[in-house]
Amino acid sequence: MALQRTALAVPGNTAVNTLGIGASASFDAVTVGASANVTDHEIQITALIGAITASSSTLINFYVFPSADGTNYTGGSATADVVSATSAAFAMSANGTNGRYLGSMLAHTASITIKSPVFSLAAAVGSMPSKYVIVATNVTGVALGSCTAAIQEIYYN
Repeated sequence: MALQRTALAVPGNTAVNTLGIGASASFDAVTVGASANVTDHEIQITALIGAITASSSTLINFYVFPSADGTNYTGGSATADVVSATSAAFAMSANGTNGRYLGSMLAHTASITIKSPVFSLAAAVGSMPSKYVIVATNVTGVALGSCTAAIQEIYYN
């Protein structure tokens, strides 16, 4: 068996585009298993950064909310940590989140488009869920111009 890669459709990002200062929003849910024998999803986020004052704390943080059954996601209370299968605003709990930390991207330069490091879903979650949602939290100090995710499914053939 050989290790293979295939690009998945880019998840919808309506709520993540123009993400406000200190706000959080989710991408559309991503389904695992477009191919058989999936071992990982490699995720890379691209964001258009506005006119920031760059520092070591101008970040966009990413969390992943897995679903074992394809419907119900990690977290979720009546008021916080509630994710759905479609891109939407996200209320992060003031006490933290039950989402798994996926990684951060440093907004090191003002007014440019930057790419995150490549994040591993399997490393963040510990296994491959049937579905998951990525949540972005903007702590750059300015609204984002746009934000998209590219996903590679890695599998054995």
